[in-house]
Amino acid sequence: QKDEVIAFCQAKASDGGSGALVVLLKAQS
Repeated sequence: QKDEVIAFCQAKASDGGSGALVVLLKAQS
């Protein structure tokens, strides 16, 4: 779960969009 939090922070910092977050979460699933 910590990895998901890190991915969330990176997604907001890099792309500033939830789209990247969704991709990261799906990749981890």
